[in-house]
Amino acid sequence: CYSGHNADGNSTVPLQAKPAGQHEAYLLKQLREFKPAEGATEALRANMINDKGQIVISTMGAQVANLSDDDMKSLAMWFASQKQKSAHAQIDDPALSELGKKIYQGGNMSKGLPACAGCHGPSGAGIMAKYPRISGQFSEYIEVQLKGFREDARGNNEAMQDIAKRMTDKEIRAVAD
Repeated sequence: CYSGHNADGNSTVPLQAKPAGQHEAYLLKQLREFKPAEGATEALRANMINDKGQIVISTMGAQVANLSDDDMKSLAMWFASQKQKSAHAQIDDPALSELGKKIYQGGNMSKGLPACAGCHGPSGAGIMAKYPRISGQFSEYIEVQLKGFREDARGNNEAMQDIAKRMTDKEIRAVAD
């Protein structure tokens, strides 16, 4: 875990997730979904997605391949107990920042795009364990994950796939930041 996420779960690589402070149940779900289900050849979740939303390589699949469910539970508990070090917004364009804020807080009803805050909360802390904490993640990571949902490279959340398909690259960039 250290090589991709650092010992405390605070990756310094903008395309890597920061599992520190994430909801334990969400972390466990993700770890489980990096492994193919019994009888399946592919996992529900890939991790290395390029800026176009395409799978490049799945290093997490190899990382979790030999982990038991108890191992995954322990890792989820450990990372959830760590304090996240927040990443900061990267947009220097006030109009793009305003667009991101508008979509995050209110969605875009003309496109059937719900507000991000409806599931991820007003501050991005997530709601209960079902919806992940997105605040503090690198904007580059969020952007690539949204594109991965849109392009079906990340197939472990149908609702997010549907939402991302309604978003342009500009909207994804704005809301990710």
